Amino acid sequence: MIGRRYRATSAERKKKQTNHWFVAYDQGGELRVSGWNTRNRLRPGSKHLCGQTCLHKLVDDFMAKALTARVSRR
Repeated sequence: MIGRRYRATSAERKKKQTNHWFVAYDQGGELRVSGWNTRNRLRPGSKHLCGQTCLHKLVDDFMAKALTARVSRR
């Protein structure tokens, strides 16, 4: 992590050493969320989330998109 800077996907916050960030990515139509870790933060298409508020916004957006897709398939 030293020497790299990360920005939250949906907010204008920069990653600091003490922040409680999450990493999320879409895998086969499922939203996968984990704590900040080396493996997932570099994953292509991953979203860097600066805390619970950012995470909740992403989950809300993901659910809305999933529900819209389900309704349009009917």
